[in-house]
Amino acid sequence: MSLSAQLLIAVSVLYLTRLYYNFRHNVAKAQAIGLTVSAVPIDQWNAFWLMLASPVREFFRSVLSRSTFRKLNLAIFGWEFGEKRRPFDELTINLDALNHKSFVLAVLSKLKLWTIDRQAIQDVLHRTHAFEVPSALEFALGQFGPNVMTTNGAIWARHRRIVSSVIDERISKTVFEVSVRQSLELLDELFADSQEDSSSAETLDLFNMLKKLTIHVLIASGMSQQVSWNDQNHFTPEPGYTMSSIESLTTVVANLVEIGIFPTAPQRQLWHMRWFCLPDTLFGRIGSLKRSMRCYLSPRPQHLTTQTSFLERAAPWPSCLRL
Repeated sequence: MSLSAQLLIAVSVLYLTRLYYNFRHNVAKAQAIGLTVSAVPIDQWNAFWLMLASPVREFFRSVLSRSTFRKLNLAIFGWEFGEKRRPFDELTINLDALNHKSFVLAVLSKLKLWTIDRQAIQDVLHRTHAFEVPSALEFALGQFGPNVMTTNGAIWARHRRIVSSVIDERISKTVFEVSVRQSLELLDELFADSQEDSSSAETLDLFNMLKKLTIHVLIASGMSQQVSWNDQNHFTPEPGYTMSSIESLTTVVANLVEIGIFPTAPQRQLWHMRWFCLPDTLFGRIGSLKRSMRCYLSPRPQHLTTQTSFLERAAPWPSCLRL
């Protein structure tokens, strides 16, 4: 056996030994907390796992046993959308569970606490210095500047104070009214091709419709802009921009993971090359929106056009979040 092969085997053994030690150490720490532990030998924060696990979730479901998949699925981003309360309901059924409202996920990296206990959630929200945002999450979600999801300490307190000042009864009333109006317009589109006396309709695009409804409600409540269901005027870019502000916001909300993981430069190259040889891809649009959003949110005068931009017409609190 050659020396290079021996070195490769030795390094692999050392790496696997380190992973095994970290996993056993994390399981021991999780058990010491006093909650039910779900142990999954996966590095949940690994970039490749974050990118690849969600798209192949259904493949895992088809090849793994039901119990194995349910345990592995807890380490895949966004499991709560499909599983909902199922893990907590199983804790209620399990008489040996140490707590029926919380469990700890022990993986190869850091421990993760999942809970539906209102008192525990309130305690976490009040102890802002004890529960801080991980640096990796700050990098991923802070692409357009600091916010309440990406900061800690004094900066977080400042952003929290600004945002909480506008979350009041007026916003609640706006959210309700816009939600009702957008829902009625959604139903009008859904039943447009149905018979007049039909009481049901079928569509494969319901998820995208609900996402569109959510974004319109967010725009109306957070930026004071009323957008009708089929209004395409807001999707026309202003002079100097490749994407409109609403199109940029829509792409941001729909692709948070991709925005945080993939670097900006290659994505922007894909966007520019679409005119020559490449089609308009999602990654290319993400690269363009990063530039557009930074320009829309920038306080520098050279980014302002003669017409009042979308965010300048909006409620004043977004501009207060700039540092």
